[in-house]
Amino acid sequence: MKTDDIRIDILKISKTFLLTLCVLKGGIISAHNHAVYDYFNTPYSPLENEYILVGSDNERIVNGQRFSNPIYFHSNLVDSLSDVSDKNAVVSLSYGGGRRKGDFLHYEGDQFSDVRVMGAGSHTYDGHGTLYGSVTYARGKDKDISWNACRHAELYIPYLSTDSVGGNTCYESYKVSGGYAFPLGKWTLGVHGAFDGEQAHRLTDPRLLTINTWLKVGVGASCNLRGHLLSLALSYARNKQHIALRYWRPGQQDRFFVCYGFGLYDKRESAVLFGYSRMYYINQFSTQLGYESPDSLPFRVSLFLRTGKERVDTEESDIQSLYYSIKTHWEPTLKVSWLGDHWGMSFLTQMSMNGRKGYENILDRYLSDVGNNIYDYRKISERQNYSLKEHQMLFRLEPSWCLTDRNRLLLNVGTFLHIREERYESESFEIYNMGWTPHFNLMYNYDGLKNRWSVSIGGGKRLNGTHRYAVTHLNQAMPHLDFQQAFDEYAYYCGEYLFSCLKFSYLRNIKKVSVGFDARCFMGRGERDKEVSYQQEVGFESSAPMIQREPDNHNFCWGQASLLVEF
Repeated sequence: MKTDDIRIDILKISKTFLLTLCVLKGGIISAHNHAVYDYFNTPYSPLENEYILVGSDNERIVNGQRFSNPIYFHSNLVDSLSDVSDKNAVVSLSYGGGRRKGDFLHYEGDQFSDVRVMGAGSHTYDGHGTLYGSVTYARGKDKDISWNACRHAELYIPYLSTDSVGGNTCYESYKVSGGYAFPLGKWTLGVHGAFDGEQAHRLTDPRLLTINTWLKVGVGASCNLRGHLLSLALSYARNKQHIALRYWRPGQQDRFFVCYGFGLYDKRESAVLFGYSRMYYINQFSTQLGYESPDSLPFRVSLFLRTGKERVDTEESDIQSLYYSIKTHWEPTLKVSWLGDHWGMSFLTQMSMNGRKGYENILDRYLSDVGNNIYDYRKISERQNYSLKEHQMLFRLEPSWCLTDRNRLLLNVGTFLHIREERYESESFEIYNMGWTPHFNLMYNYDGLKNRWSVSIGGGKRLNGTHRYAVTHLNQAMPHLDFQQAFDEYAYYCGEYLFSCLKFSYLRNIKKVSVGFDARCFMGRGERDKEVSYQQEVGFESSAPMIQREPDNHNFCWGQASLLVEF
């Protein structure tokens, strides 16, 4: 890296840091369990997402639902958020990295690293409302991505753009969000807005450049009926992602694939070219209903129901909308808890039910300008071939004990069930995976006048259940990609492994400032089901990073360290 580039990077980070301090002065409602910090600390690695799923306590999961509605930023609407320190702003600098060995998902890659600067805050005006916001800058690299040129490919599956080479992707991400919430009699109203921008690139041929943006707006309302809190949130999000693949070496060309999933691709549009480009659009609507029982009762209920619908459209460089997909989402969350003088008990269940249907447009090529011999395309019909159903269910029991006024011990034991079914109707293709993950976490919190710290140790095992792979390409005249784009997912979800997770955080109060750090680690070791191997001929040989045809390891390791300042 050149000296000028280093200076530019330092300048960018410095500007982001100063902007955070200036704009968000008055900062975050800082609960002792870092609820809001965790909410704004966006994961940048798939391994980090997995850690959050099995390494979080029940309250963190419920807080993720609460803060989806801007009204919760106004005041401590529930007792779990009322444990507030005298610090009201937070700034953090974090570094994280991880890798997988053996089986991995081709569109994610197998190595991840990122550095991020985050600041978030809120300020409550007496008798009025609460203004809050956050700023995040992140920079990272994902290695060994293959058969995918999209960022956040899980949003666009199965209609991915790709080349046959793959490689490493570097990215920069910018996130700005904020909102305002205010009381109005028995009501609390709120508005929220956010902008996420990301630029990613690859420095090897074919060169890749993606520009990805999200614009999000939302409103929320709640009504307090004798301590019973009823809430409603509505939100809309608009996403655009532009992908450009180009060869920089003179005269070099390659095939760029327009994929349909299961190793299928459009032979006519997957031409040998110098370069290729595509646009993706997502329009997303979501709602959330919530209920919280009075905090004054020893027996408490928190219930949330989040629903959503989104449409993904694509646009080629020469054709409008080869296909589109529609996704529906249902996510109910229920937490039932009982709090005594010295101990408590909570039960949480959360379900995430997603369904995606893909529609392929049937286009007719016609001569639009006879004089200039110009052709165009028009849509004459469509067919729904692709479908994906993905269900996730979490069940967890969590007892807790107050050892003293400043010491608390918590244990959660639960299981996570994952079901994934993918179909392509016209070819009678089907992939099915089912597995469950029993796990536990033991957490200890100390809340002193000068020092606050917590430690969490957990572990579990991912178990493989029913699975089947029914994908056989009969047209051998057209090279197929099912090993690269379908079997690797099937093999990945057929893995069994033991895992452990560790978290340690510490804060030291120094007059008006608290300084501390947060460290997290997630490790696993296992292997693919011994019966899961690829028995067919690989249709398209390439140099892109891929898994092994025979059963392989399923090992991974991820860690993150953060420096925190609260003021």
